[in-house]
Amino acid sequence: MMKWICIWIGCMMLVTPNARAQSPWPKVAAMDWSGISPGDFDDSELEIPYLLHHFHRVANAVVETGEHRGFLDLPVNRDPKDNKPYNARILENNLALAYFYTVDRPWNRYRGDVGVRARLEAMLDFWCRSQNPETGLFAEYSPDNWSMAPTGFGVVHMSRTLELLHNAANSNGPAIDAGVLERTRAAQRKAIMALLTREDMFRHASSWSNQLAGVYRAALIHLQHDPNDAELRRALHAGAKRAVEVIQSPTGFLYEAGGMDIGYSSVHERFIAYAYHLIQTDPTLTQTLRPEEEAWGRWLSFNLLKQPGDRPEYFVNASAQTRTSHAYQELRDWPQAEHVESWRAFMLTDAERIERRKNRREVLQRDWPKFPELVVPSSWSYTPSEFFTATSGVNWCAPSEAERATSIASLPYLSSVNFNTRAMDTRRGWAFDYIRRPSYYACLVSGKPQQRQGFGLGTVWNDAMGIVIQGVAGTENLWGTRIDSKLRETEDVAASIRVGQRQAPMSAGWTDLPKGDLVANYSMPAGEKTITFAEDSIRVRVRQTGAFTEQIPLIVRVDDDLSTAGDAITLRRGKDRMILKLSPKTSARLQERTPALRGRTDYQRVMVLLDANDALDYVIRFESEPDAEVDR
Repeated sequence: MMKWICIWIGCMMLVTPNARAQSPWPKVAAMDWSGISPGDFDDSELEIPYLLHHFHRVANAVVETGEHRGFLDLPVNRDPKDNKPYNARILENNLALAYFYTVDRPWNRYRGDVGVRARLEAMLDFWCRSQNPETGLFAEYSPDNWSMAPTGFGVVHMSRTLELLHNAANSNGPAIDAGVLERTRAAQRKAIMALLTREDMFRHASSWSNQLAGVYRAALIHLQHDPNDAELRRALHAGAKRAVEVIQSPTGFLYEAGGMDIGYSSVHERFIAYAYHLIQTDPTLTQTLRPEEEAWGRWLSFNLLKQPGDRPEYFVNASAQTRTSHAYQELRDWPQAEHVESWRAFMLTDAERIERRKNRREVLQRDWPKFPELVVPSSWSYTPSEFFTATSGVNWCAPSEAERATSIASLPYLSSVNFNTRAMDTRRGWAFDYIRRPSYYACLVSGKPQQRQGFGLGTVWNDAMGIVIQGVAGTENLWGTRIDSKLRETEDVAASIRVGQRQAPMSAGWTDLPKGDLVANYSMPAGEKTITFAEDSIRVRVRQTGAFTEQIPLIVRVDDDLSTAGDAITLRRGKDRMILKLSPKTSARLQERTPALRGRTDYQRVMVLLDANDALDYVIRFESEPDAEVDR
């Protein structure tokens, strides 16, 4: 008899967990907004109502049975075509479930909800089962695509989930299954160690820097929970040091698709921002990462161009970007500026942050309790990024107006009116030359571009007018010479660049060149092209047998006057003007104006087309009308 009782108990031990897993989950109810107002949400939570409103639909999409139990079968985060069970990126929304399951706020009707708990446990379990047991990596685009992106993004989102669960446990809040939690922490540690120690991860990060940055937060949260994990702490310090060596160009930009992309590098900096309060508790890590931030600040200071006006706004030196067409830089709200002064020029002040939150709250109040529809399918309609800072207790320090003004005044093209400065990336053989003269600032790129880039003259800026010429990677808005529909500057621009008789050096990093005219010369299919950055103008000389068209991408204000007359094209902005002086018999055309910035009408793009045969010369110069005399 005892034998059969033992057999029965053993069978029940095997069956009961599975039976419990397969029992129907309670549906997660739609949000009940009765008795809740915008005033119940603090300033860090103003994006949460939309996510809260649609949470039930996201939670109820967690697969309940079968081999994919725990997968989120709703395409609202990442490309819908990639919403597959093998794609660990989809599981990043485990953070949404953990957030609403744990946070103790008066508006959170889901705290401790048994239906949310069941789905959260299933998602965590599925995430653990999705991990490669040998390498610790996760997959994204195919079942065996074990790689950095799903692993790096996975651990940073899981770090916030584990943080929320840990905080809830410490405050006698909602709990989850201890076995699931233990497996999740083990899988998290294994993934963190893979990112910090595997050489193939560092090789990949050397071209895709943003995919590694989240590991710092993940490792530091793990060490908060297990401060005696000396092996992981050593891996964190050694891995961070190794990462800094490979992910950043000697010029200061962070490699994205093997090159420069200010737009995409914001992902890297955002993950550093999410971890910043934790990084400051680790002196070794702080010492390792601070030079990276300072070098990135220097790069930005040459490549973000301030428009005239009291409130700063910045256009981007954008023609050489490798992943995006990021042409305009919004003011950021990142804590790194507390310690890196060069960043402050590009940050919101405390007063502006308060004003932005006030405006957001007014919109919430006006529409309450109506919210935008959840777009399905969509790549971005329900993303978990807001859960990192909402109700986190982390306060960021923004610069004062005076601190930002000091940083702006230190921008190189504002603090000096005459320099030739070179930034050389020796890995790609790319040279970025920055030329400042009393009437203009220009950016020139040479080397062999990648497919979407355009080299040559990328940007021209003037103190009074702001940006007037801007090339943008990945678009038709690039500067250069078009021959038989092919833009020469999308091919190898192996330019000879000299100041006087001195050739510009090819050494890595930053070099201050001698003062004087900087001359760039490179070959054409049947001729050559020369650009001279003189004291008072930019002179372009093209020699190319046969017909060709020079294109110049202008940025104009909506009320600017742009006109052609004789051998000149004039862009007037108030009392200031840019003049394109053309060689005789050049045919000039102006394409129609198009919006320069999404959602705005004040800036427009106009392509200037200069048709020529065999030869073309033109000069770019700036003039300002003198103030009228006042009768005394």
